[in-house]
Amino acid sequence: MSTEKQPHTPAQKPAQSKKQRRRAAQRKQYMTFGAIVLLVVVVAAAVLGYQYWSDNRPAADPQDLRVTVTDAAGDETEYAPYSVCQRFTGDCDESEPSTIEVGADEEVTLSLPDEVTSQDWSLLQIFDDQAANTENTWAAGEKSEVTVRGSAETEDGDGSGARLSVVEVHALILGEEDGEEVPYGVVWAFNTGVEPEPAGDPTTDSGE
Repeated sequence: MSTEKQPHTPAQKPAQSKKQRRRAAQRKQYMTFGAIVLLVVVVAAAVLGYQYWSDNRPAADPQDLRVTVTDAAGDETEYAPYSVCQRFTGDCDESEPSTIEVGADEEVTLSLPDEVTSQDWSLLQIFDDQAANTENTWAAGEKSEVTVRGSAETEDGDGSGARLSVVEVHALILGEEDGEEVPYGVVWAFNTGVEPEPAGDPTTDSGE
C-alpha cells in the first residue's frame, strides 16, 4: 500500500481581534510619543548646556579681537584695535592707526567680530572735506559688516567728491580683569593716506 506525502501547508496566523489591533495601535502610539519626549529632552539639555557654557565662558580679551578688511581686490587682512580703554579706570593702551588703501572709486568692506556686533557700535568716516564726514550707529545684532567708499559727495553737490581719510569703528566690549567683567571702549582706526581737513571751517576762520 503506497502512501503519498501530503504537501506542507504553512500554518496560517490567526486573525487578530479588534481588541488586539487596538492594543497594537496603542503600543505604537506610546513608542512614538516616547521617542518625541526623548528628542525634546535631548534638545533641551543641549540648549541649556550651551547657555551655561556661554554664560560662564571667560570674557574676550579686547586686545585679541580683530576686524577683517576686504579690499577692492578681494584680499582680506585682519587688524588689531587701535585703542583699548578700561572704562572704570580710564587706563588706555594705544597703538598707531592701521593704513589701508582705497581708491576714490573703490570700496572696502569691514567685517566685525561677534563681540562687537552683539552690542551697539558705531562707524565714523572722516573725509578731506568736513561737510562729508558721517557717523552711523547700529543696534546689537543689526549689522556685522559695512562697506565704505573711497569718496563721497559733499552737501553742496558740486560733484567733486570728498576723499576718505580716516575710518573708525567704536565699540563697548565686556572684558575680564582680576576675574571680574569690566567694560572697555575699543576703537579700530584706519588711515587711507589722505589728509583730513583741519578742524574748523577755513572760510569762517578767514573772516569771509
